[in-house]
Amino acid sequence: GSSIRSSWIVFMPGLGGVPDHFHWLARKLSRKGWPVILLEHPGSDAKAMQELLKGIRPAPGAEVIPDRLADLYSVLKAKQDKELNIDGEKLVLMGHSLGALTAFFAVGAIPESGLDKRCEKALDALSLTNLSQLMQCQMVDVQLPDQEKIPEVNAIVGINSFGSLLWPNRGGAKISIPVFD
Repeated sequence: GSSIRSSWIVFMPGLGGVPDHFHWLARKLSRKGWPVILLEHPGSDAKAMQELLKGIRPAPGAEVIPDRLADLYSVLKAKQDKELNIDGEKLVLMGHSLGALTAFFAVGAIPESGLDKRCEKALDALSLTNLSQLMQCQMVDVQLPDQEKIPEVNAIVGINSFGSLLWPNRGGAKISIPVFD
């Protein structure tokens, strides 16, 4: 393929994830000509999970999504203000698990109506190991920031993404960009 790309990638790790976990992927992509930024998410990264295990902090939940969006927006602003020198006009948002969910919210996806009812039903039979369902249901109480639409997003690539309670119908997220998950 071409060594010069018109798009660049922002990669967001999942809950408890850190950029180190994905250096291998960023390296492979950059060898193929893709500029890649690996985000760090203080408050929902490996350090936060260690603090959880030590009893220092509660488990991070959906309330970390606005902070994760702020992390993303600060990188986009740095590129726009030319503080971040990276090639590419169009943006591909790539994320693992919670990082993929954050990508959906970043492009303006909002939960389909009836989330509280779907969650009541899902939580009746919830096994405590299904954190993705629990996190989706917490979205009922999370106030997302006014989503600045990111017009330059070309695609979303999700790895182990989730959202079946938020968007039970294909297309329910009402976004008009390609999604690979």
